[in-house]
Amino acid sequence: MQMQSISITEWKTCLDHFSRAHHDQNVRVETFSPDKGTHCNLQELPLLGVTLESAADPMVGISIEAGDAKRGRYSHSIAEPVEIAVAEWNDGVSGKLEITAADGRTTRVSVGPAEECLAPGVITDGLWEHDE
Repeated sequence: MQMQSISITEWKTCLDHFSRAHHDQNVRVETFSPDKGTHCNLQELPLLGVTLESAADPMVGISIEAGDAKRGRYSHSIAEPVEIAVAEWNDGVSGKLEITAADGRTTRVSVGPAEECLAPGVITDGLWEHDE
């Protein structure tokens, strides 16, 4: 599935939909920085939601909340987002958000089975084939 860029006017609707569609699914949140590589922020915690920190000004920030009563509640904030892209698989379970900040860092929010969230072009040793 290709990532689709979302217009800033649709950010709230997109994040609300993603949050409802994937609520309580295990989430993995990673941040990629050109100078520091990839860092895992959250993993294997139920997604509670992805929200704009200010409805009046979407570029203030985005908050990702995950957790449960047993393991606690965690959040990850993205300051000054400038772009959001989304991909949803037709399995009704898997999806991905990519949120790019003004400082160049990209945060990836992935839900669903890891094999469904592979990047396009990844070699799967012939286990899955499709025509292009």
